[in-house]
Amino acid sequence: MKKFMIELSIIIKLITYQSLTISIITAIIKFSVAAYFFHKTGILHFNERDMFSSIKVGLSAGLPLGFGLWILNEIEKSRNDE
Repeated sequence: MKKFMIELSIIIKLITYQSLTISIITAIIKFSVAAYFFHKTGILHFNERDMFSSIKVGLSAGLPLGFGLWILNEIEKSRNDE
């Protein structure tokens, strides 16, 4: 049971870290593009909808990425045990 809880905590950490990283990178890129257009036109096109979109993208990409990293780690562990 303890090993299951450790594995579950690792999966949750991987998914959380990957989701946060992708969300932050997406928000920075969207803000950078908006800042560039603000510099050119004088109008800033960045609002809370863009932030929620970044979070949604981060979650939808971070969930399978974190789970996939865990699966690859388990495969590597099983190969090393042989």
